[in-house]
Amino acid sequence: MTSSSTSTSRGILPRLLTPLDADHNMDRTRVAGHLQALRLGGAGGVTPFGTTGAGPSFSVAERREAI
Repeated sequence: MTSSSTSTSRGILPRLLTPLDADHNMDRTRVAGHLQALRLGGAGGVTPFGTTGAGPSFSVAERREAI
């Protein structure tokens, strides 16, 4: 099987954890810090709401905002 597309992704694509604040809302500050640490650690991208099971716990609007 051949493909005409090319990819420039490098590194791993870790599943993202979704930290919550005291009110059980997505903690955007901690999410941003986590993303920065992953990027600096060499991650080529992330998988938000990956197989950690967090996806259904958030509304569609929250998931869109996160990505």
